[in-house]
Amino acid sequence: MGSDIHETIYRAGFDISIPLPPNYRMHELQHLPALGRKYFPTFRGLQYLGTGEDVFRSYYSFRNMHNGKAIIVETSRKHPINDEEQQEEPELGIHCDEDQKIHDAIEFKDLMNTTFALVPSGIQPSMYRFIEALSACSIPVLIADNYVRPYDTIIQWQKCLIQFPTTEMHRIVAIYQEFLKDNDALLRLTIRSLKARFMGVFLALEDSL
Repeated sequence: MGSDIHETIYRAGFDISIPLPPNYRMHELQHLPALGRKYFPTFRGLQYLGTGEDVFRSYYSFRNMHNGKAIIVETSRKHPINDEEQQEEPELGIHCDEDQKIHDAIEFKDLMNTTFALVPSGIQPSMYRFIEALSACSIPVLIADNYVRPYDTIIQWQKCLIQFPTTEMHRIVAIYQEFLKDNDALLRLTIRSLKARFMGVFLALEDSL
C-alpha cells in the first residue's frame, strides 16, 4: 500500500494505490456551477529544476499555458532542492522572478474556483492537488506518466477525470478550447454527471484518509 506506486512495478491484486491527503479541502466551492466558474484550468505549486522526469513543471510547454485570464499557471522555485540546483547551474534561474510574481498574484483558494484543475505529478507520481480538486468539484486533469491512480481497481477514473502524458501537455489548452467551442451542450451534460460521480468518489476517498 502506498501513494507513489509506479505502473512498472505495480502488482495487480496485491498493491493498493492510495491518495496523498490534501493540504486544503474546498467544500465551500462544491455548489458552484461547473461552467460558471471564474477560471478554466488552473495550477499553483512548485517547479523542480534540474534534469529528470520530475522537472516538467519548469518546461516552457507547461508554464506557457498561463495567459493571466481564464488560464492560470502559478509556479514557484522556492525550495531547498532548487536552491542547490541553481547554485550549480545559475542559468536555471532564468524567469525565476517573473514566475514568482505570477505565483504571488492570486491565492490558491481563489484558483480552485475553476472548471478544470491541473494536477501535474511532482517528485513522486502522486500529488496533493488530486483530492483538493475533487473537494472543490473541479475536474482533475492529471499530467503524469507511469502513475497508478488511487484505488484504480474499484474506481472508474476514466469516467471522472482526464489524463495527459507529460509529452502531450502542450496540447491541453488547444484541445479544451476546441471541445468547448464544438461541444458546449454536451459538456454541460457531461459535467453534471461527472460532478455527481466526483462527490461519491471524493466522499469515499475522504473517508479512507
